[in-house]
Amino acid sequence: MKRQVKSSLDFLRFNANQKTVFGQSVISGVTDNATLFPALPVPVATLKAVNEELINSNGTAQSRATAARSHLTNSEKSWNSVFKKVANYVSAVADGNAEIVEKAGFKSTKSETTPTVINPVPSDFSVVIEKGTKGSFKAGCKSEPKTKAYVFVATDPEMSVKQNGDILIISVGDKVAYIKVDTRRETTFTDVTSKKTLAVSMYSVNTAGSSPTATLHDVTPQ
Repeated sequence: MKRQVKSSLDFLRFNANQKTVFGQSVISGVTDNATLFPALPVPVATLKAVNEELINSNGTAQSRATAARSHLTNSEKSWNSVFKKVANYVSAVADGNAEIVEKAGFKSTKSETTPTVINPVPSDFSVVIEKGTKGSFKAGCKSEPKTKAYVFVATDPEMSVKQNGDILIISVGDKVAYIKVDTRRETTFTDVTSKKTLAVSMYSVNTAGSSPTATLHDVTPQ
């Protein structure tokens, strides 16, 4: 069953540079078509200010200073909030008309038939020692359709590995964690410490987010 066309919210996943370029496109779209969007929930002047603030904070954050990075995070939150409000308003005005959505500078959901859902826990997850290859093992699972990436994690068994939504939280201390992202369902860890037991897990990622993590497997590379 086809859903009503709306403004896609994919832009919320963009990085800061992409967001500022996209933001300017929306600003131009709603300005050039002001008669179509007479009651914006956020004034154009505010959209311009928020977009400019993100440009500036993103530039400052290149210094990697903690305060600058924090400022960038806050700027992105403000940007997400105001542009999401505009996207929802445009969806209401368009009332299913993809052309109107796109005139506002947004991508329409006209090609989407059903929403993407987060993957389940990876199935058939396994870890195998690479025979004859020092410090090497393979980890993999059954392929999941429409998956963008597979994330593999190998840690000391005493380390705490927890997942909070799309964020993996690892208690490191003086231990070493190996976190690997791959677009394939199987990956190979190389140059890990020999004769050292690791606890290995993984999760997959699609456009809806991250799946739950697979059950841990212990492995001791040669």
